[in-house]
Amino acid sequence: MNRGQSTTVATVFLVAVIFVVGGSVAYAGNEVVTGAQREPVSAAVTTDVDGRNVTVTHESGDELATSDLDLVVQGEGESARLALDAATRQGDGDGSFTAGETFVAGHGLSGGEATVRVVHRPSGSVLARDEFDVPVVGTTPDPSAAVASYSAGGQDGGGSLTVTDGTYRLSGNTWKEVDFDYTVTTDTVLVFEFNSTAEGELHAVGLGTDNQGSQPLYKVYGTQSVGSTGAYNFNGTYDTYADGDGWTRYEIPVGETFQGDVSTLVFVNDEDGGGAVESAFRNVRVEER
Repeated sequence: MNRGQSTTVATVFLVAVIFVVGGSVAYAGNEVVTGAQREPVSAAVTTDVDGRNVTVTHESGDELATSDLDLVVQGEGESARLALDAATRQGDGDGSFTAGETFVAGHGLSGGEATVRVVHRPSGSVLARDEFDVPVVGTTPDPSAAVASYSAGGQDGGGSLTVTDGTYRLSGNTWKEVDFDYTVTTDTVLVFEFNSTAEGELHAVGLGTDNQGSQPLYKVYGTQSVGSTGAYNFNGTYDTYADGDGWTRYEIPVGETFQGDVSTLVFVNDEDGGGAVESAFRNVRVEER
C-alpha cells in the first residue's frame, strides 16, 4: 500500500514467495518459469542491510541483465518485491549487472528480523539469501511514557488509548498526548504505520507542545474535511488511507512545516457522535534525513 510513503522504493507487496530450483518448473513470486527458459547462471552476489536500505553487490561471475533480477525483502509481517533495475545504481547504467557494481534500494522496514533474496527470474535461481537484524533508525517514544488528555479545544471525549508492544491503539472519541521530547529541524521526518477497522471523523497524529494546538496534526483517514480551524491546525496532505488498506506506512516530513522543540506525541481518533471508531499506530519514530 504505502499510500503515505514519501521515499521508500519497494511498494509491491507479496503474499508468498516460493522457489523450486531443482525441478522442471520454478516459481518466482507469482511467475512460472518453464524448463526451456531456465538457463543456468553462476554469479556471486552479496547483500547488506542498514536501517533504511538494502545494498546488493555483484562480486564475481556471470554478467546479468538487471531486468532479470528481483530483490525480495521479507520482514516481520511485511513482504516486498522490487525489480532491481528500479533501484539506485552505483555502476555504469548499461542495463547489466557485472562484478563491482552495486544497487541500493529502500526496504521500508521498521526494524526487526528480515530475510533478503536476490532472484534471477529466467532461471528461478536465488543468487543470494541473507538474514539480518534491521536496526531501528531515529528516536522512538517510550511505551511507558505518561499519557494525558489532549484537550486544547475540549475535544477528548473519554475514549481510551492503550499501548501494547509499542502499538498505540485508540477507541472511541479519543484525543491523547504522550510525553515525547524532541527538537524538530528542517530534516525531521515522522515515520509510522497506521491501521483502522472502523472509520471515524478524524484519524490523525502529530507532534505537539503541552496541550497547545499550534503544531500541525496530520490526518490520514476519516470522513471530516480539515484545515486550520478553531484550536487545531490539521494538515490533510496525507489523508490517503482507505477502508481495507490494513497496516500502511507513512513518512511525513514534519520539518518542512515547522521547527522547534516539542514535548508530546499526539494521537487523534475523533468521532463526536461517540461511535465505535478505532485507530492503531505502530513502529512510530522520528528521524533526521
